[in-house]
Amino acid sequence: MNVPDQSQVETAILQVLAAVQEMGGHAVQQITVATIPLKELPGFDSQTGVETTTLLAARLGCKISPKGKGANLFVSDDGRRLLSVNEIAGRMVEILSVK
Repeated sequence: MNVPDQSQVETAILQVLAAVQEMGGHAVQQITVATIPLKELPGFDSQTGVETTTLLAARLGCKISPKGKGANLFVSDDGRRLLSVNEIAGRMVEILSVK
């Protein structure tokens, strides 16, 4: 499998987040690599995060395990910090590079 680079993953995340916001009936606002979805996007919660992860995996043609590292892409491994799009992309590239 060809592992996408940081920029490709960031672009995919931005596209999926915009689509999820629109599907959820929320006004699509400007989303950047600095955006923290769980903090800054209206209606974005843990359930939306699961749905977004599934859509993102499909878009990138990969599987993301519901357990273990990267199970919740939107929160730090210790569960104490919400992540930005840039940080989420970095985690995804790391996870995909290991597989």
